[in-house]
Amino acid sequence: MSEPPMSPPPIPPMPPAHLQYQSFRPGERPRQLRTARVILWIQFAATALFSLAQFVQVSGLWQHGQQVPGFAVFALIEDPAVSILALIAAIFIATPRTWVRPLATVVEAVAILNGVINVVDGVFAGVIGITLAIWVIVLLFNSNVTAWLQSVGANQSAVPPQQHPFS
Repeated sequence: MSEPPMSPPPIPPMPPAHLQYQSFRPGERPRQLRTARVILWIQFAATALFSLAQFVQVSGLWQHGQQVPGFAVFALIEDPAVSILALIAAIFIATPRTWVRPLATVVEAVAILNGVINVVDGVFAGVIGITLAIWVIVLLFNSNVTAWLQSVGANQSAVPPQQHPFS
């Protein structure tokens, strides 16, 4: 008599996706999120300084009665707006607010667009802006950052409002 074939051992159930492969300690922000936040602060500072320089240049042209290119006038409005949005994203990116990651993604999309315009205009430093923007987007949508946001969001609902750490 032959023995029946052995069945494989049962496969243990997988933990939920947001609990797999976490490389951060509970309560600690992932390294990718901290890196993205630093880059957002750098982008804010660079954009604010560039906006100031652009304003000085355009106002000098206007004072001397020279014609100002249309893109320069557009940049006077767009660059400070992007700078303010980058500041807001840099401040709030380390919190579990649902609107921050999309805001940071929009800021980075505009940074990519500005980088492409700069490269087309011959300013090859735009490649640095494009690279940083893509890097921030990759960091923000990293599985560790997503898992952290989900775990903090799940824990956030269990904390009474008066004890909430982010209010």
